[in-house]
Amino acid sequence: MSSLLNIYNMLLNYWGPQNWWPGETIDEICIGAILTQNTTWNNVERALQNLKSKHLLSISSIALAPEETIEECLKPAGTYRRKTQYLINFSQKIVSQLGKIEKLFLMEPNKARKWLLGLKGIGPETADSILCYGGNLPFLVIDAYTLRLGKRMGWLNSKTKSYENVQEILQRELPKDPQVLGEFHALIVKHSKEICRKRPRCNSCFMKDCCNAGKQNIY
Repeated sequence: MSSLLNIYNMLLNYWGPQNWWPGETIDEICIGAILTQNTTWNNVERALQNLKSKHLLSISSIALAPEETIEECLKPAGTYRRKTQYLINFSQKIVSQLGKIEKLFLMEPNKARKWLLGLKGIGPETADSILCYGGNLPFLVIDAYTLRLGKRMGWLNSKTKSYENVQEILQRELPKDPQVLGEFHALIVKHSKEICRKRPRCNSCFMKDCCNAGKQNIY
């Protein structure tokens, strides 16, 4: 099996930089990370545009905004009432406890992560997205695509499920570089959507020769 760094380079050479995370400001990146839970990015973009049109695309403005106004903006993102609660709580805690989001990223990274995980509606995937893409901190985001590709290629065994365990296994073999970790996650998502789907296109996969499932013709 090729090393994870070799896999990263193969993905990068084939697909090119993915330019994640979309957003003009750190606040927008963090807001998008919360809204993308259980929905598509197209839906998130519509919600972000709604917030922008009402001058609410900042943590400080969301912290002060009426709940019903935020709800109306977030309708395209799905489960909008729940996400409104998460987003307002996140914004109010940032403002009241830290003043601004940048102070979160000045904490020791694991303390910053623990602080985020203490907030309602912020799980490991969302926290690591905020820290990696918003704060430029070395956390690899783990999601269903990571698990699927990792198990097919042989980075992970079939019983590995714990988010923290998967993250530890993969980060052990990668540079502690947020640019690499952020790009690797984006490339995994790209490859999983285009080729390594639920019904994978193994015959057209440029990584077939270093993939356990591909070599064994499982698919």
